[in-house]
Amino acid sequence: MILSKNYQEIHRCSTSLLTLISDKKDSQIAEEISDEDVEKLFERAKKQINVNAYERNTKARQLCVKKHGYTCCICGFDFEEFYGEIGVGYIHVHHLIPLNKIHEKYQVDPENDLKPVCPNCHAMLHKTSLSIEDLRTLIKK
Repeated sequence: MILSKNYQEIHRCSTSLLTLISDKKDSQIAEEISDEDVEKLFERAKKQINVNAYERNTKARQLCVKKHGYTCCICGFDFEEFYGEIGVGYIHVHHLIPLNKIHEKYQVDPENDLKPVCPNCHAMLHKTSLSIEDLRTLIKK
């Protein structure tokens, strides 16, 4: 008798489950995404881009870091101190006057025209029109 009751309960649950599954074809659970909604995302598409590249003087960079060091002049980040051996001698050098604004060849003064900055500060300088001093003030707030 107990086995019969269990069988009946299992049968009832199975039937209910099958009904739910068959009804699901017309409905969608919120977390599911239909095949039509799935966007195909591709990468590695090749495209050709023409840009102007302005030559940097490697000697000017060397003289800049010789004078100012390898610490970011804005936030004070030091790659060697943070990363150890792999950070030795690493820093970006920022032109105070962007080369794309000069439109001609010019004589660079490594001590006054170039400043060492970390990549994060360098990106923020190029993203905004802030000066080094303004960005330094902003991050100290």
